[in-house]
Amino acid sequence: MDIGKNTVEELANYIKRNTDPQVFPSVKTVEVGEKELIAVEVTESAEKPVFFKNHGYKRVGKTNQRISSSEVRKLAKESGERVYWDEQICKEASLDDISEEKIRQFLRKAKYERRLEINPDISVKEALERLSLIKGYKLTNAAIKILFSRTSKRQPKL
Repeated sequence: MDIGKNTVEELANYIKRNTDPQVFPSVKTVEVGEKELIAVEVTESAEKPVFFKNHGYKRVGKTNQRISSSEVRKLAKESGERVYWDEQICKEASLDDISEEKIRQFLRKAKYERRLEINPDISVKEALERLSLIKGYKLTNAAIKILFSRTSKRQPKL
C-alpha cells in the first residue's frame, strides 16, 4: 500500500482531534529497507492523563493499558490538579442569587437540542449538582458569573 500525499497530515490531524489535552505529534515517512513507513513521535505531555477518544491510557512495558476512573483521579492529583476559574467557588454568592427561570429554560432547551437527561422540573440545587455547578451549598463562578445569575441579562447558550 502506498502512502498518499495527505496521509501524514491526515494522521496528525486525527491524533490532534481525538486527544484531550491535544497532542501535536511529529508524523513523517521513513524508508526501512524497500518499504516506506509512517513514523509517529509524541513527546510526553506535562498534563496527565491524556485521553484518546474519551478514554485514558497508560504505558505498561510495551503495551498501552486503558486506565480506570480511580487511576485518572490519582494521576490528576499527582500532576498538580489545576482548578480553573469557572470551577472555583464564588464565596459571595448563594442559591438566592440563581435565576430558577434561567435554569428551567436551559434544561428544557438542552433536553430538546442536546438530549440532556436532566428533568427540567428538579430542584435548583439538584440541577446545579447534576451540572457540576455547585459544591455543597457553594456556587461555582460558572454558575453565578456566567450562566444563571438573577442579575445577568444574558441567557446561557448551548
